[in-house]
Amino acid sequence: MSLSIARNDSPPALADANLHLTLGNTLLARKELAGAAASYRQVLALEPKHWVAQLKLAHVLKLSKDYDAALEILQPLAADQPENPLVHKEFGRVFFALEQLDDAIRCFQQVLRLNPRDADAHHWLASIEHMRGNAALSRQHFQRTAELNPLLRVPAVTQPASFSILLLFAPGAANTPPTALVQMAEYDSYFLVLLANVEYDVPQLQRQASLVVNLVSDVDQGREILLVAEALIERLGLPVVNHPRKIMTTDRESIARLLSGIPACLVPRMQFFPHERLAAANQTELLEHFPLPFLVRVAGAHGGHDFDKVEQLPALAVFVGKHPGADFYLSQYVDYQSADGLFRKYRFIFVADEILPYHLAIGNGWKVHHGTTDMANQPWMQREEEAFLDDPASVFNAQQFATLRSIQQAVGLDFFGIDCALDREGNVVVFEVNASMLVHRENANFAYKTPHVDRIKAAFDAMLRNRASPKAPE
Repeated sequence: MSLSIARNDSPPALADANLHLTLGNTLLARKELAGAAASYRQVLALEPKHWVAQLKLAHVLKLSKDYDAALEILQPLAADQPENPLVHKEFGRVFFALEQLDDAIRCFQQVLRLNPRDADAHHWLASIEHMRGNAALSRQHFQRTAELNPLLRVPAVTQPASFSILLLFAPGAANTPPTALVQMAEYDSYFLVLLANVEYDVPQLQRQASLVVNLVSDVDQGREILLVAEALIERLGLPVVNHPRKIMTTDRESIARLLSGIPACLVPRMQFFPHERLAAANQTELLEHFPLPFLVRVAGAHGGHDFDKVEQLPALAVFVGKHPGADFYLSQYVDYQSADGLFRKYRFIFVADEILPYHLAIGNGWKVHHGTTDMANQPWMQREEEAFLDDPASVFNAQQFATLRSIQQAVGLDFFGIDCALDREGNVVVFEVNASMLVHRENANFAYKTPHVDRIKAAFDAMLRNRASPKAPE
């Protein structure tokens, strides 16, 4: 009688490395980043040149915001794997997160040198060039993306995914920033590059997704492409989040008109002016509707850019002259200065039927944006913001919350935000209401914000789950 001995052709160290690699992948899928990183390090302790483990570890470090550590891995890996587009692509993503756009572009261009048909690299380059204001080059890359693969997939963290969504993204127009919303999700996300005069495979799109999320969010930048999105959505026949028809009623002038008359809601007078009309406006008539001081902004501008207060009328002509061909909004200036002389601007995010706080920005001047305040250096401001996030009812009373609820019902979008203040009479002063509001997790100096971002994401995911589920009520 002979004994048979099972053979293992893999060296023992490699077998152990593969086990650690599998464990790391499992932990990554479960969003356990520290455990995943430890497992990948175990692989590298056994097999120091295991390039997959190196790449996975760099990816986890990037997700953990430890960008310097990710670069320490990727730099020698790129030297060892000069023909590997996956390495250069991860390198580019880290540089993008660090806002080192020139380096990011260099990496994605290297990906295209290795594989000219890499649609994902074209998409990254298109997005970066759009951020840098290179519209023609951005559109060229987006066009190539649409030709190669109009659907860019962000897979769910676990497979098979619970469901899948189709996100309509329009190059060159303001879109709802999606990154913090769809990352590390239970569902597959398919981004469709939406361009005019492109024929899309509707049956394929219907097979890929059970829900459409329209990201095109600004009427002034995207009126024409919103019509394209509406036509495509009608052909798809799927449930929709933020239908383009609803977005079309959210330009600044329409919102001001829509919200007028809501109790305890102060909406500054707002009017749209085509360039030629404002340049030729009768000054006397203008001042009848917009007494000094008033505000002027370029239509379609966000984030405080191309936006100013006009204290004397000649300043308006100077502002208009700096933006040839642009259209404008004029708005009434409302003094919302607090009793302590500072200005406070609150942001809420509306998700389905929820009203969730996102941030409080405190500044010395009337134009308040969180990133341009001194809040990172003022612990008392951070404590005030944290208190607001933890208990918004300590700042907004029942009547003011009722005002927010009335605003939500009047606007009728599934997902959008509001920037607002409270004046000394207790009114909710509305600055901006639209679906272009940024929600992000880059809160290095404000760690207390992260749980509230997570809450917004959880509400967003729950809304999608309810809409996409075949068991959801009609």
